[in-house]
Amino acid sequence: MQPEQEAFLEKLFRGHFNELELYAYALLKNHADARETVQDAFHTACSKIDELTESPNPVGWMHLTVKNTARNRIKQRNRELMLVMPLTEYLELPADAEFDRSEFWEQCRSVLTKDEMELLVSVVVDETPYSVKAKELGITMWACYKRVKRALEKLRQGLEDKN
Repeated sequence: MQPEQEAFLEKLFRGHFNELELYAYALLKNHADARETVQDAFHTACSKIDELTESPNPVGWMHLTVKNTARNRIKQRNRELMLVMPLTEYLELPADAEFDRSEFWEQCRSVLTKDEMELLVSVVVDETPYSVKAKELGITMWACYKRVKRALEKLRQGLEDKN
């Protein structure tokens, strides 16, 4: 990085960090994530310094970078949440004693194919790691994750339609 580029970036950082952090907080609703997002955005700015300095609106460029970084963080957070959230919580099912689990599983079978049901039970209920299930199916771990996500969405939609 050239000295004038470094000075430009430092001026941008000192002049707009707080503003960008507030913007990130509005998107993420978490102070630590907002601060880290802005830091990541400035890291991106360092690697794309020529693009930033040539921009007619460097502050707007940084806002867009913060927004994209925040969106990626939200997507990652949602992926991680889906990996650890119990099925009944993901589907927003009641946890009380009146909840009929046998009826629930019957509804699941009526909405999902046999393969989808087997995959969900294996990964979500039996907690088989995605990597193990993916290897078993001969697909990538990401493809396995996406299949589980599609099956969960299909199940959620199917259960909403039935009720």
